[in-house]
Amino acid sequence: MAQRVELERPQPFDHLLRQVRTNPQDTAVASASGDFTYRDLFDHSKRIASLLRERGVRPGQVVATDVPAHLQLFFMAALFHEACIGCTYPGPGVLDDRIDWLLTSLPDSGFRQERTVVVDDKFFAQSATESLAIDANEFESFDVVCRLLFSSGTTGTPHAIPFSVSGLETRTKRAEASWMSAGPAMSIIGPQAITGILTAYSSVASGFPYVAPGVAAETLELLQRKAIRSAVASPVQLAELVDHLRDTGAPKPDSLEIIVSVGSVLPAPLATEVRRLLAAEILNLYGSSESGAVTIGVGATREPNDMGEVLGHVVIEVVDAVDQVLPAGEVGRLRWRTPEQANHYVGDASASAASFRDGWFYPGDVGRITAERHILLEGRETEFVNAGGVKLSPVAIDAFLLNSPGIRDAAAFQAESPLGLPQVGVAVVTSVPLDVIGLETAFADRFGGATISAVFEVDEIPHNANGKPSRRELAKQYRAALGAPTL
Repeated sequence: MAQRVELERPQPFDHLLRQVRTNPQDTAVASASGDFTYRDLFDHSKRIASLLRERGVRPGQVVATDVPAHLQLFFMAALFHEACIGCTYPGPGVLDDRIDWLLTSLPDSGFRQERTVVVDDKFFAQSATESLAIDANEFESFDVVCRLLFSSGTTGTPHAIPFSVSGLETRTKRAEASWMSAGPAMSIIGPQAITGILTAYSSVASGFPYVAPGVAAETLELLQRKAIRSAVASPVQLAELVDHLRDTGAPKPDSLEIIVSVGSVLPAPLATEVRRLLAAEILNLYGSSESGAVTIGVGATREPNDMGEVLGHVVIEVVDAVDQVLPAGEVGRLRWRTPEQANHYVGDASASAASFRDGWFYPGDVGRITAERHILLEGRETEFVNAGGVKLSPVAIDAFLLNSPGIRDAAAFQAESPLGLPQVGVAVVTSVPLDVIGLETAFADRFGGATISAVFEVDEIPHNANGKPSRRELAKQYRAALGAPTL
């Protein structure tokens, strides 16, 4: 049975080296495109590393990858082999001056041509001729940066979060002891998110297969075929799985024990369907890429915005505008610290100064702590919706909408009147004709007479890589639908 073997201050590539020596024919990567053994993963990553070395890639350089999900682990392992700082490509204009190389399956990415390696049939044909007889480079110390992860970018440009070798090891072990406690685990959110990175790293360290996500039908088949016991997904992805099971009558994955919901509020009706069709315990995870999970909620919570109980290793406070600690039950800015959290963003001193202060991380969220040490989340400081001078929690509005009849997905956003006055906007995806008047009446009852000024019916709610609704994008789409200039 697969299990983690503790290595003394390992280099990241050491985990793969151990697996190919002890379990070469076990499955290392599983996807809709096929399965690969540890021997396959080792050989391909070594040859990729050799080819990259010939192209001029050097230890300590930042190398971004933009390749299909089932190839990500091959390139992650190759970059570990070369002691490079790997990351998934955040897109044009984000950290362009810090990224040294881009490995991409797109022939015209817009990145610097002289530092772009196109990953195509020609690349793989050439890599197949490379020798395995090259020694791995080593990271200079256990505390040197080996990976960058980009924040969700909910309210603007994503920031680059540095992970050291020790930080990646510690964060992975922390996840294995909590939301990944039942293995094998699968992150349906891909390797561009922290859950995808941790499940990929954990799979090699523990000898479980890394299962690359696909569309709903592919993901369900993989959950069943690879006997996945815990899966992490956003509510949107869970809804897609539920819809496929309900629409096709496909068998549910028999092995699934735990479903971890991350990114945004899990609506109660969806939670009910997930339990009915997937028959697994639901964990609600709240935290940040910078610090890891800070709360876990088990099953149905007492309030829609209840993020669960604060984990034992987390120190968390609610403070006012001048950082004075507020008593339990009062609403204010959240801040926390964990033993392995980051302490800055790469290449962004102003964002670092705003988010990391005196050992605390300030996520930009507003909420309160109950006497039982549960976090009740109200929303982000920059995303509160102004309703005629009264600021409403977008999380509370989302929860209200998602529990309203006929609404499949929804998110609040800040709309504007033709005169530029702030108004409450709600974007909704519906399954039946929407009773707008009934929705507006129920909203006013729930939110003390506040009114919805814009009901925007859309085909889908835009979400970022971590599954959080993109409220700025919704506001932009709404302005465009009205024919107003976008900002």
